[in-house]
Amino acid sequence: MSRIILPMLGIETWHHRYSVRDDGFVDDMSEHLGLIFREFGLLRPVPTENDSAGYTFIDPDFTRIIIFYEHHSPLRDIVTQAHEETHALHIIGQERILEQRLQGAGYGMRLRTSGTFWSCAEKYKELLARIGGLYGLHRQGYDISSLDKLTLPKHYWKALALLKETKKRK
Repeated sequence: MSRIILPMLGIETWHHRYSVRDDGFVDDMSEHLGLIFREFGLLRPVPTENDSAGYTFIDPDFTRIIIFYEHHSPLRDIVTQAHEETHALHIIGQERILEQRLQGAGYGMRLRTSGTFWSCAEKYKELLARIGGLYGLHRQGYDISSLDKLTLPKHYWKALALLKETKKRK
């Protein structure tokens, strides 16, 4: 059993198969990914232009998850770390913990999963991770209801709208 600690989400859990390694903020994501590939004796993939601020790597044995990210702005750094932590949570099949935390924070959000991480559509994986990214902001004291389209990248707008829709009125 491996202890899984996802600090930006405030989640600590256990898993019988996977472990999670958080390499934190790196100077160059492409270079860091190359180091990880060499660590596992893999051929380096063809470099591609990537506008992602973070990355989730799963080792060839499907036992280790490695997350890392680049610095941007304080708000974006929180969102990115929580986003990658949410991918890890989804991979280990424990995204329901995030749903419970969202509900505890006053969001009536139900996270529908269609099987495992591996059988989910890419669009859903990313939407779930974006919701987790926004939850990370909530945990750090940001008022999600005050965020707007000027504050976040466009690809977060749908997740933001969903969270705002499910906020329980007091």
